[in-house]
Amino acid sequence: MIRELEADVERLRAGATLTYDVRMSSAQWSAPTMPGPLPDEYAQHVLGLIDAQREAIEHLEHTRQTAAGHLDALRAVGSAIDRPGSVYLDVEG
Repeated sequence: MIRELEADVERLRAGATLTYDVRMSSAQWSAPTMPGPLPDEYAQHVLGLIDAQREAIEHLEHTRQTAAGHLDALRAVGSAIDRPGSVYLDVEG
């Protein structure tokens, strides 16, 4: 499962996007309810994966905030258009 999680992170870093047709191979994974101790040989591997996931979460949050700002701007334009009266757009410059 660790390899699948890492492959998903690499695909996202490479610019892959999620659509309804494409799912990450680890999408069905859920954390075990009673995990045992982590073997030492996997510790660095898992810590690297956790860091990569944290980076992905930060990137997604930044993207979400940017999109929210764009939506706010679109809403502001929409409310200006809804006002009665003539509106002219200079297409000649």
